[in-house]
Amino acid sequence: MVSVLFAPDKFKGSLSADEVARALERGLLAGAPHTRVDRLALADGGEGSVAAACAGGLFSPEKITVGGPTGQPVTACVAVHDRTVLIEAAAVCGLGILPGGSKAPVRSPLRKADDTELDWVVVRENSEGEYAGLGGRNLSARGQGGEVAVQSALFTEVGCERIMRFAFDLARTRTRRKVSSVTKSNAQQYGMVLWDDVFKRVALDYPDVETESVLVDAMSAKFVLKPEDLSVVVASNLNADILSDLGSALAGSLGLAASANLNPERPFPSMFEPVHGSAPDIAGQGLANPIGAVGSAALMLDHFGLPDQAARLEKAIEATTAAGILTRDVGGTASTEDVTKALVDALTA
Repeated sequence: MVSVLFAPDKFKGSLSADEVARALERGLLAGAPHTRVDRLALADGGEGSVAAACAGGLFSPEKITVGGPTGQPVTACVAVHDRTVLIEAAAVCGLGILPGGSKAPVRSPLRKADDTELDWVVVRENSEGEYAGLGGRNLSARGQGGEVAVQSALFTEVGCERIMRFAFDLARTRTRRKVSSVTKSNAQQYGMVLWDDVFKRVALDYPDVETESVLVDAMSAKFVLKPEDLSVVVASNLNADILSDLGSALAGSLGLAASANLNPERPFPSMFEPVHGSAPDIAGQGLANPIGAVGSAALMLDHFGLPDQAARLEKAIEATTAAGILTRDVGGTASTEDVTKALVDALTA
């Protein structure tokens, strides 16, 4: 299950939960197979802005849940599937880079994307935060039905500053020099407040870069409502994990999204992989979209200092999708092999 926010321009209390659920299925999630709205809570209230409705308790976005395709959930980092691997990979990689936009000319579930360029990068702190693995279960052996679990997040000033400086340096290479910090310091008063404090301090060293600090729930809405206002989004391990999948889906499909798990100091190897992970539920069926993997290879070539070769891969992706050779996840009928052959042909043309 994943949480989504349906945010029309105006909140109307006369809409029933069922009406909004059907609107979700017809609109925001149109074209996504096996998608259904299982549960949605919408309180009665008068007309007003979504922000005002949320603030007034009229609208409960956290209670909107949508069921996706069957099978195992995927994550932004394949290392997350195994805790031992995660700890080892985090020590080596340190951070995750997940481009949220896509140049591939496919139809996005976000109708605003028809005339809005989606061009942002999610920078994910990948070595600490909520996935540090600190905590325990059954701490006091309370007996049947009384088990206790504690899951702690670890934030260090060094880790926060490292990822934020990377984000600011990246923003300086982009057309829109802006960094958006994602936080939840209104509810997590220790780790996320440290995150905010470090962000403010680091921002002083980059006076040429525009900044904003946005709560993660509000940022989820911004991905949908104002994607054109985003350039570089820096977030903690958990928050960036969620937002990167949201951004990939808005760009058209998780199958399009590439990622790089980088060790910026470079004493250790970096890891490049599609955001969708291994997708074991469709393995061997010719359904997987190879574009995310090829895009990840482009990120790898760029990391190796081979921008021209990376650009060739990106142009091959554009040519293939522009020709309408698409897998099912983006509305086509081509198989994995068909798309891969088209990519190779575009590279050698």
